[in-house]
Amino acid sequence: MERELSTVELVLNEAVLERTWTYISVAGAAFALNALIKFMIWFRIAGDAFNKYYIVELTQIIFLMAFIMAAYNKMLILKSQRDDGVEIWKRMFKSR
Repeated sequence: MERELSTVELVLNEAVLERTWTYISVAGAAFALNALIKFMIWFRIAGDAFNKYYIVELTQIIFLMAFIMAAYNKMLILKSQRDDGVEIWKRMFKSR
């Protein structure tokens, strides 16, 4: 029972979930902006301005950074669950 509660507490930590969703939202917005800009370049709508300031590359970098941060945040959640699980098993075997 104690192990189940600790796992739920880690997964449902609001700050961690909020941070992960923020990273995912930024990555999604950068991906959508990148697609929109490429579409505008393809139809020659202000394509010169976008190419001049490297906007397409900038949106790709923003997407990659946000996606990596979301993956890192998820890895921290999984690592904390694993470490907590090890501590619970140690306590269980000590009590016997």
